[in-house]
Amino acid sequence: MLKGYLTIFGSILLMIVLGSVYTWSNINAYYISYLKFNNSPNIKLVDGFFLMPIIVYISDIAMFFGPILVEKYNFKKVILISIILTIFSHLILLLTTRLFVVYFAMVVFGIANGLSYISLPKNCWNYFPEKKGLLSGLILFGYGISSLIFTWVCESTVNEGFVKTNEEGYFSEEIANKMYEFIKKLNIIFIILCGIGYFSIFDYDEENKKLKNINNNNNIDRTNYHEINFNHTNKTSNDKMKYILLDVFNNRKIYQMIGMSFFTLYFLYMITNTNRSFGQINNLDENFLSFLSKTYSIINGISRIIWGILFDYFPFKKLMYYLLSLEIFISFTVYYIGEFKYLYFIYIIVSGVLFAGIIVIVMPLYNKIYGEKYSSKIYGIAMGIYGFSCLLGPIVSKVVIKEKEDYKYVYFSGTLFSIISLINVSKFELKEFKYNSDLDELEKENYEVQNNEKNEEFIEKL
Repeated sequence: MLKGYLTIFGSILLMIVLGSVYTWSNINAYYISYLKFNNSPNIKLVDGFFLMPIIVYISDIAMFFGPILVEKYNFKKVILISIILTIFSHLILLLTTRLFVVYFAMVVFGIANGLSYISLPKNCWNYFPEKKGLLSGLILFGYGISSLIFTWVCESTVNEGFVKTNEEGYFSEEIANKMYEFIKKLNIIFIILCGIGYFSIFDYDEENKKLKNINNNNNIDRTNYHEINFNHTNKTSNDKMKYILLDVFNNRKIYQMIGMSFFTLYFLYMITNTNRSFGQINNLDENFLSFLSKTYSIINGISRIIWGILFDYFPFKKLMYYLLSLEIFISFTVYYIGEFKYLYFIYIIVSGVLFAGIIVIVMPLYNKIYGEKYSSKIYGIAMGIYGFSCLLGPIVSKVVIKEKEDYKYVYFSGTLFSIISLINVSKFELKEFKYNSDLDELEKENYEVQNNEKNEEFIEKL
């Protein structure tokens, strides 16, 4: 049990590092100003809108490969690769001021993010299988609270006096150039957190293997024989996985689930990414916007725990109805209240609560519908598809936003998407997916063939 609690602790620390992705939506004006004064004079503020979405989208694609690599190698090796890529991507930022190289670093960080995002909670679920919703919320709390920590580190390093941007939205050269110092601090903090986190986590499957071997240590032959079978039962044949995916993607339920996430997340990603720039355009002071960003991170992080608990006790559709109703109202009216800072504050905080909700309740939903064995791979593919919603917002923004009024049309598009999602949810049925019965025969046949091969191999070694 102690190893389970240590694994949760280490997973939260690693999620704090990975969750720094959302920091870029708070500090993109600082970073774009830094690039502008260092060899990129033609860079535009809207180019900064792509920093966070690139990481998120690549992460969504990479999520499919995380569980596969865990099966092929093991959990801790995959997490170590993720840590190495994370450190490498941020070292790149110390060495370049070219936008295309920065985007490349974001791609690398996105890969690191995706490899760990599913694998960390899934490993913890194995220790406490009855608390999947709570564990998802608790571990993703670290992911959500991360931007509070690193936004504070950035502002205390770069703009302690909360000096406002100029009329064009850029910070002064003196402030912007301090970003280099912030990136150095970021690397140091990442190395410390990753080190503690990595050595705190345990691989549930590996620990189970050790336990089984200890229980059979009076009979070496029996132990080796058992290990052969144990290794096999933790691997699903490639042939069967193809049939599984065909089975799943020939059914409309998966497309309903993908659409539900895509249309719900579109506005929530957009408001997360643009709320600070929209506040700056409305002449809200930098001190207030900083407080808003930090409060958003705190509430977003705490909300993930609460949503995880709600998922365990309340119907999924009821949660989605409440979530989408609020999202439709906020997306339709947020443009008109941008100059009223206290009302704007409430709107953005509530958006953060809704964003936490859809992120947390979707992951265990796939587990409930598609089962423990296949859900992580199916969820990984789905994330790679509906994750495009985070990139669509910046693309629309870059094309549409030329002046303040254009934000209205961008946010209205979020209202339309939320309505579509609400209609989709109303037609969704929460039932466990029934796989084709032929798949069971295929698994049995593959098991017998591969198990016989391993037994013959073992006998030859003896």
